[in-house]
Amino acid sequence: MDPSSLVAGSQGGMVNDEGDPLVLPIGPITRSRAKRYGAAISLFVQAQITQELHDVAFNKCGEELEGIPRLLMLLVACEVEALQ
Repeated sequence: MDPSSLVAGSQGGMVNDEGDPLVLPIGPITRSRAKRYGAAISLFVQAQITQELHDVAFNKCGEELEGIPRLLMLLVACEVEALQ
């Protein structure tokens, strides 16, 4: 969320001028607003967890690929040794 999209409200709270669902609106919190806010938070958390898992999997894949050149050199050396 971009801090420039938030402006100070009349009671010192933050008001969202772009319709960001993660910022609570000014006024009473009705059941429907609470449900929408809860759903927005759930989607945000789910997206963050998915991104974190993707990043972990990508880093793990990168670590595994770092060892492949050494393995290939070892296999080539063994093959050359076997041919002689």
